[in-house]
Amino acid sequence: LVEALLVRALAHDALGEREAAVADLDAAVVGGAPAGYVRLFLDEGLTVLDLLGAVEAHHEEARLLLAVAEPQRAETAAPAAEALSARELEVLRLLATDLTGPEIAGRLFMSVNTFRTHSRHIFTKLDVNTRRAAVRRAGELRLI
Repeated sequence: LVEALLVRALAHDALGEREAAVADLDAAVVGGAPAGYVRLFLDEGLTVLDLLGAVEAHHEEARLLLAVAEPQRAETAAPAAEALSARELEVLRLLATDLTGPEIAGRLFMSVNTFRTHSRHIFTKLDVNTRRAAVRRAGELRLI
């Protein structure tokens, strides 16, 4: 059940459904952390750690999970930020605006396919699945 709630939380987050993601993760933390399923949460990477930040105010278990994960978060975040190329940073900054993909591509004088490639690389390097998550993560890393 804990694993199913965690997967569903990640799915909701990928779809941009933050409230549903936090609710499912909250339930997973309540059931999983006291039972010792710490590795289950930590193995999911930065996405679940970001969600845990929203849950930590409600649960001591979430605060403990974040404390355990802090070295992993720092290790993963620093190389990701450094790995972004100058062009990817340009795309990332425009992802934070209301411009559509084709509008961003036009503004940067690139094809839509090139824009999609840069976006995909950004998402991979920041370990996120959506534009909104990329912008949020970039803000946390002070990239934008």
